[in-house]
Order: sequence, then structure tokens, then C-alpha cells
Amino acid sequence: MRGLPGLLLCPFIAGTLEAQAAIASDLWRVAAGTLAVPAPVLDDGLAPLWTPAVHLSPEIRVRVGVESIHAPEQIGVTGSMVAATIRSRAGTIAIGYGRIGFDDIERTETSPETVGRIPVYVSTLSVGIARGFGSRIVGGIAARYAGGRLDDLVEQRLGLDVGLVYRAHERLRVGAATRFLDPLLGHGEEGTSYQVGLEYASPPIAAWGAPLAVLARYGASVHHGEAAQHLLTAGLAFARSLALDVGAAHEAIGAEAVWRSRAAVTLGAGRYRVQVGRDGGVHDFGATYRFSLTAEFR
Repeated sequence: MRGLPGLLLCPFIAGTLEAQAAIASDLWRVAAGTLAVPAPVLDDGLAPLWTPAVHLSPEIRVRVGVESIHAPEQIGVTGSMVAATIRSRAGTIAIGYGRIGFDDIERTETSPETVGRIPVYVSTLSVGIARGFGSRIVGGIAARYAGGRLDDLVEQRLGLDVGLVYRAHERLRVGAATRFLDPLLGHGEEGTSYQVGLEYASPPIAAWGAPLAVLARYGASVHHGEAAQHLLTAGLAFARSLALDVGAAHEAIGAEAVWRSRAAVTLGAGRYRVQVGRDGGVHDFGATYRFSLTAEFR
């Protein structure tokens, strides 16, 4: 093994199978770090992978999304995701699949010569349903399969996540969601996180011939046995044609508290939205990028 991936994996290889639940959590944090919107109030094509409380506006029948994650070479993490949200009589059906892992971890023995690769990845399949309760509340539940491989160690487990979004005001949404919740509270609990988020949108302002909304967001995430992580972002949304978001996330890495920059640019045209998200990273390791496409069909 070489570089940062090798250093990150050493504690896991030395651990037991009970510790493998944390691998999925750590790898998915790379993808979560590129989100400029708190996961519980995320509203794009990839939302089914982050919260069960998905919502479609009345005129939309189907929404699909694809995404690619690219971390800097020093970290070597890449990932791909796809999701679909479908309106039905029973409720809003949400399906998503994602896989993320290390790209280039070389296996060596007593000499520096490479004798193969060490496979390290996690994947998630999510199937959920969400429904509105009155005009202000959307609740959802999702069954999730999580699988992963770390060299010869393989982990597979099922989870059951819940989410809720409450529209406290015409322009204020508050949400909460679990991620990788082990309903039996067993060893899988080590990979569970609990998240809350809110988003406020100002009344529209006339700007350059288009309505402009100013957005403010806050999110918090608590992982098993860790201090809370916080996210603050602000944005400008020009109708559905352009959105600009900037902010920062505060988290603890070991005994050190760090800030990570967040930014995103979203372009919309007709039924399509393209977004590029950026996590500034820490300790000069470089930025991680999110490239996503959302399509909506009436």
C-alpha cells in the first residue's frame, strides 16, 4: 500500500469484522463533504441516497439523477451514484444505488514490487417511500443494503432509515434523517449517523430580469461516538437557471478541530440541472468534486 489510502486502511486491516461498519461511514463522508445543502433538506435527483423524506413538486412525476465523485490523487477516492424518484398512488417511491472506494492501493510483500491491488469499496442500495401529511410535513422510510470489501474482509448488512421534513413557514424547511441505521442497534450502529438541517429562502427580489432568492442553511451531523459536525452555507438562486452556494463545515479530526470550505454552482435549462460541488479539503490534500445531473419529467 502507498500514500494516504494505505495509512487510512491500516487501522481497519488490524481490526475485527465488527469495526468494518465504520468503513462505509468514512468513505461516504467523502461524498457528503461535497454537498452544499444539508442532507435532510436536499432536493435534487440524488436525494434518495441521503434522506428518505424525498419530495416532488405537484407538476413533476419522475426525477432521476446521476453523480460522480472525484477526490484528489493523494486520497484516491472515486464514486458513482444513480437515483430515481417516482410519484405513485401509494406515495413517492425513491430508489438509489451508489458505490465509492479507493482507486489505486497496491499490494506489496517484502520487496517494493507490486504483486496486485487491494480492493476497497462500499456500495449502498436504497429503496424507500415517502408521503405528505397535510401541507407541511413529508415523512419517509427507506430499507438500505450496505455492502463493502476491504481486501479479504467482506461486510453485508441491512439498515432501516427514516426522514422527516417540516415546512415551518412558506420559506423555511426543517428536516431530520438517519443514515445507515441498524434497527437492531448491533455492531452496525458504529456506522450510523443522525442528521438535522434547515433552509431559509428569502422572498424573491427582481434582479437582472429574473427573480432572485437569497438562501441560508444550517446542518448538523452526529456520527457514532463522535462530536457533532456543523455546516453553514449561503446561496443565491436565480429562478431555476443559476444557483451559487458557498459555506464551510466544521468538524473534529482526532483532537483537532478544522474548517472545510464548501461551494457549488448549479445551472438549469428546461428539465435538466447540472451541478458542480466542491469540498476544499484539509491539510493541503486538495479538493474533492461532485459532478451531478438531475432530470425532471412531467
